[in-house]
Amino acid sequence: MTARKILLWLTGCLSALLCAGIIAANLWLQSYLQSQKFLDLVSEAASSSFSAEGKFSPLRWTGWSVYSDGFSAVGRGSSALHEINAQRIRTDFRWRAVFSGVWKLENTSVGFLQISLQPKVPGASSAPLPPVPADALPSSGASSAGLPGFLPSRFDAGETSIDSANLLFPGGALKNVSAKVSAEGGDWLVGAKGGQLLWAFLPENEIQFLQARWNNAEKTLYLINSTLNFQKGGTLGADGAFSPKKDSMLLRTRWDAVPLSEVIPKSYHSQISGLFSGSAETKGVPGDLKKWVTSGSFSLTDGSLQKVALLETIANFTRSPQFKHLALHEVSGNFTYGVEKTTIDHFLLESRGLLKVEGDFSVAASGELSGSFQVGVTPQTLKWLPGSQARVFVAEREGYLWADVRVGGTLDKPREDLTQRLVVAAGTEIFGAGNKVIDQSSDAAIQGVKGIIDKVLPLFP
Repeated sequence: MTARKILLWLTGCLSALLCAGIIAANLWLQSYLQSQKFLDLVSEAASSSFSAEGKFSPLRWTGWSVYSDGFSAVGRGSSALHEINAQRIRTDFRWRAVFSGVWKLENTSVGFLQISLQPKVPGASSAPLPPVPADALPSSGASSAGLPGFLPSRFDAGETSIDSANLLFPGGALKNVSAKVSAEGGDWLVGAKGGQLLWAFLPENEIQFLQARWNNAEKTLYLINSTLNFQKGGTLGADGAFSPKKDSMLLRTRWDAVPLSEVIPKSYHSQISGLFSGSAETKGVPGDLKKWVTSGSFSLTDGSLQKVALLETIANFTRSPQFKHLALHEVSGNFTYGVEKTTIDHFLLESRGLLKVEGDFSVAASGELSGSFQVGVTPQTLKWLPGSQARVFVAEREGYLWADVRVGGTLDKPREDLTQRLVVAAGTEIFGAGNKVIDQSSDAAIQGVKGIIDKVLPLFP
């Protein structure tokens, strides 16, 4: 046998052995992937990534594609994570990547995912909500006990698609969001759309887009950008940071042209309307709603105001029915909202050529109302009201006559001191000039004031 034939024979034998080895390795790898050891490895890798204790349902393989009914886990120790439930998990396995030291997964998808960041707390929304998938695993430090030394313990899931995700957090939730999650340098990048954000007084909405990043080293979720479209008009944008590890959160929001009826209680819908815009910043401790404080500014356009006791009083005294239904040309102010109290300062309301109101007020959680205002009205509205200009509306600026007004009571039953002062001023003016002024006058406004005085004046010393 010549050397050439021997070489060809050896080459054939080696090729055959190599092929046999590849086939054997392939069969062994497939057998290992279907073993309990690999299931434990995957479960431990996912659990470690979430700082949780969890487990995948049994894996079912079709070729190099794998499916699991679900993954469930609960948070470890002081972890902000409370619970994870993922269902209908599927991925394609790139077996050649094993020789590069990684379990590489592609086309990973999750049918449904629900994550609760913390146990439910009193006052928190009971609605579940969204993102971050149990299979978008960045580099894992999971234990490789019992794992053959030549096999990797690191996973790379690439981009993971989530059909429907819910995220429950203190005070609110994301619901029915579709999302994509990918790993980058140990962090998770999240992009989401659709679904709803349920939080505080937010109206019904749809998430146009949401982008977030989980920094694994800092244990902080950064909301990079998001936009909500409200079903009845208007938008809301937000960004911020949520760090359970540091016990801190920061959320910046901005909203534009939201119908006011969407954000105030129904009991006030018949009184005030308009398009609500503004911005706010919320700071606090993630798990303690009592330590959340929101401050910002607001404005109202295309508004109207009616059925307000103070305005009804002014309309009756001045015989100016236009006060009963005010067109609001400008409304603005700054606010600070906390669990115990809401404060409004630098408040401004103007119906041009008729009324302007400036002041500060606060509303306690119990509904108790307290505030002081300056109310300006045009001179012509007061000309038939005896004593009003001399004793009540005594300052003049910007084309208005101004009076100081204090308010109290509750939101449901507000009190103000303007009515009493107008009655006393009118009575003093009229009786000071003599009863003949009343008796001889046929003016409807004077007669109206006389009727009020006859009933109310005896109540005052």
